[in-house]
Amino acid sequence: MSEFNAEVDDLALFFYKNGDKEPGPDDLMSVWLSYATYTDPKYAMTDGSLKAYWAKSLLTKEDTKPLPPEEAPKGVRAGAPYHVVNLFQLLPAGSSVEGLSEKPRGTALTPGPGDLVVVPQPRPKANLATAYCVPYSALLNCPSLEGPQTSDLRYMAIDEGVVVANIPKLELCGMSCIILGLVNVRGSAQLSKFEHFGRIVKSP
Repeated sequence: MSEFNAEVDDLALFFYKNGDKEPGPDDLMSVWLSYATYTDPKYAMTDGSLKAYWAKSLLTKEDTKPLPPEEAPKGVRAGAPYHVVNLFQLLPAGSSVEGLSEKPRGTALTPGPGDLVVVPQPRPKANLATAYCVPYSALLNCPSLEGPQTSDLRYMAIDEGVVVANIPKLELCGMSCIILGLVNVRGSAQLSKFEHFGRIVKSP
């Protein structure tokens, strides 16, 4: 088995900032969510916290119930959805990784508005939990995608409408990573993809 590139499992994440109203073009966020961040043990979830169908889906958008004002996270729109991405689904069918350590115990977490649940790809002796719930506040604190080396990533997500893509070719955009374009996931009430795509600010 070839060695893992340090950036292969990092996420180039595109999502809308959840304010007090429906997000618009100016609320688009593009950040670098590193493997080390989304597999932080403090975000680990117990298997009992996971929905059975998450293992069968690459990307799932889940609605959250509005919380009482005293319990709602600050700066997050009430009832904003959370997302679940299953990176294991990007592996070729029948893939297996030998020598995995026993997975650590997680916490019984309930994803909140704007959170991102990540089911990671296995790594040898990585001691990974089945899934991790990265809170919305942590996503906001991730470094922004900036500089010429990210221009192709931004073009693919913002101009071409890519939702999920594995980028293994260094010559394509200067890095290997996974694009996750949550901004391109349409809501059930928004039937026109042209109307949806028109909300997104295109690259200059």
